[in-house]
Formats: sequence, C-alpha cells, structure tokens
Amino acid sequence: MSLEHLELGASEVAALVGSSGCGKTSLLLGWTGLLPDLDVTGSRRVLGAAWPEANTSPWREMLAGPVTVLLQDAKAALDPLQRIGVQIRTVTGSSVDQCLEALGSLGLSEGKRILESRPHELSGGQAQKVLLAIALLRAPKLLLADEPTASLDGASIDSFVAGVELLRERHGTAILLATHDFTLVEAVGARLFEHHEDAFEAASARSRTWPDWERRECRGVVLRVQGLTKSFGANSVLCDLEMQIAPGEVVAIVGPSGCGKSTLARILTGHLKPDRGRVECASRQKLLFQETGRVQADRPTETGVTDRQLLFQDAFASLTPGRTIRELLEETRVESFDCDREAAAIGLPADSLDRTASELSGGERRRAALLRALSVDPPVLVLDEPTASLDHDSARSVMMMVMNAQRRRRLACLLITHDREMADAFAHRVLELTQGRLQG
Repeated sequence: MSLEHLELGASEVAALVGSSGCGKTSLLLGWTGLLPDLDVTGSRRVLGAAWPEANTSPWREMLAGPVTVLLQDAKAALDPLQRIGVQIRTVTGSSVDQCLEALGSLGLSEGKRILESRPHELSGGQAQKVLLAIALLRAPKLLLADEPTASLDGASIDSFVAGVELLRERHGTAILLATHDFTLVEAVGARLFEHHEDAFEAASARSRTWPDWERRECRGVVLRVQGLTKSFGANSVLCDLEMQIAPGEVVAIVGPSGCGKSTLARILTGHLKPDRGRVECASRQKLLFQETGRVQADRPTETGVTDRQLLFQDAFASLTPGRTIRELLEETRVESFDCDREAAAIGLPADSLDRTASELSGGERRRAALLRALSVDPPVLVLDEPTASLDHDSARSVMMMVMNAQRRRRLACLLITHDREMADAFAHRVLELTQGRLQG
C-alpha cells in the first residue's frame, strides 16, 4: 500500500480510513518501524529530522519523547502484572494527582480505583482511556493512533475527542489516525485519506447508515435470568438483575464502558460465576418455558452452557494460537455448517480459514471468532461488542450475517454494544445497564 504525500503541522489531524485488512495499520505502524518485517520506502521526517532507523537509540528516544503511539489492543499494550498507577507514573513521571486529573478529563470518574487496578480488571474502553491519559501526560508533538475508538461507547468516544482537543490546544500535538470510524474523522476535523485499490488518497467523508431490519414477533422464553448479582471487591457491578429472552428475539444491552456489560455476558455463558442468582436456558430441541413462564418437564440446568455461545470482545484471545481457523472450526462445527460458505457470507476470504489468528487483521479475527461461535448452531448467542474492531461496511456485513442466521434458526441473541444506532436498527428491545440494573 502507499501514501504519496502527507504533511502535518502543529495541531493538525489526518486519518487513514479503509476496510478491515486494507493495510492502514500496517502503514501507520510500519512508518514508525514497529513492524520490522515490513519494507518501508520513501521519506519520513518528524520535527525537521529524518525518522531514525528502527531499534536504535535515537529511534527509542523518538518514541519515548516527541512521538506517542496508541495501539488498537489497549490491554495488550499494558503490563499485565503492574497496577495501572505504577505504569502511568513510570512512563510519564507524573504524580498521583496529575494521573487522576488526566483520567478525570477523559471521563473516568473512578480514577483511584483505575490506578489500583491491573489491566485485566478494566474494560476495553477503560484501558484505551488509560493509554490516552498517558499521551496527555507525555504531551507529544505527534500522536499516532491505531483504531483508538474501536472499543469505546458513544460517551467514551466523546471523551476521546475531548482528549484529542486538549492535546491540540495545550501542546500543539499533530495527530495521525488509522480508523474505520467516519464519525470520529468528522468529530476531530481530520483530513481524510481513504483506501482505494492499493493506495490511500485524499477523499471526503461519506454517511454511514444501518439497514431497516424487519422484526418478527417472538414468543416463549429460551433464556431466563433471576436475581443475578456480581461484585468485584467493593465494586458492585450487577445488582439483582432480571431478564428473559424469547427464541428468535434480539435484545440489545447498551451502557458506558465499565458498566458491567461484558461481565453479564460472561456470566450468562458460564465463563464467570455470579455471587448470587440463576441463569436458566432451554435446550436446542425444546422450548422449556411456556409464555406464562411455567417450566415444562425438561427443566433447564444452570451448569450446562454449551447451548449458550459467547462471541468475545477480544477476538484474538478467543482463537487458539498456532492453529488455523479451519482446524478450530472442524473441532466445533455441526454437520450442516459449511465453513467456506459462511466465511464468504461475511466477506472473509477463503484462504483466511487456512491461516492462524496472528496472520489475520483485527477485522478478520472478529469474523473468524464469529464463525466459530455460530458453528455449533446454538439456540442462544451472546455477542459482546461484535463489531468493535470493524469498519462500518464490515460491521454491517457481520450483523446482517448474524441476523440472517438468527432468523433461519430462531436464534435468541443478546447484543452487547456501545453503538446505540446499531442496537436500535436490529434489536426487538434495547435495555440500558445502569448501576447494575437493566432499564428500558
């Protein structure tokens, strides 16, 4: 891929925009020397000086000083063993009060808890804000950001935009984004360079809409949640939560990053135990609950969770390393599931099935993980931010594939997302998770 000419002055913003796998991340990170196997040609200059050769002292000084890089996988960019406060202070030399101020300016009101937490105790959106807080405290002259809003809800995206404005106003930071989010491009006033064939060319933003999806009537109960409660230390996440879903129904749960959406998803699919409460699910063959809620002869169990499949937010972590996607699908798929046909339906190239997760782009990993979740033909599918790392066209394709599969098989879907427009487009009901309870 190529970019003929890009020049950024102080406080200016530009964006590389294109579909998943088009090469925008490779171009951004290859430009910095963070992808050593990528052959980069052409002139690269920062602050009037040529970009240093990778893995040299001047190169490390550049990335530790005037240039800051925000990676797409925020949790992977943080030390899993160190508390967040220690990491921020080590990298920036800031005081605790300065760290709290930076986190607060990005909408993280629980700053003290964040500083005492380790990365696995944060949501994807919170981890991304931590990286942005580090950038604020470092005050770089150039910020390079790879899909910085991929895991953020609407309110958190607004906070990110506010953080970008703070960098520009306080420090004159120039910003180069790799993103599929045209709304973000417009919000920060970025010059747009859109992928076309094998190059990024100057372009104008286009509007993105969701389809007008027809909703059909759903009756009965296939999944029921009663009195679900979960806390992490003194932090109460879910409080006596109640919910039920009918076969063929799509229920969306929205809420800000860190409100407990992913915790709920993991409890419903048996990956995390609640402190209190019941999760009951029907089998694939029989509807176990009447419309009145009366339980039929075959009572659902709380321990059998094979009928509830979870599409994880972190697609890369959900795919076994060192094994091809086809090998993983062959382990789980039912006889009627055609891997190649389903892959083609969501725009995943056939040769991607014969590659490992590390050889796929972020969007391709998300689609591969979705294929694996659907391959067992579950009656209940829990989608935890299924389009977080996808451009709009790919997200639309993924959601249409899920919705078509859901309609053919009467799949009950719990859609956990920060995209309210997507939730309104596809869900029968939209519930907001607020202070541990569902409303709406």
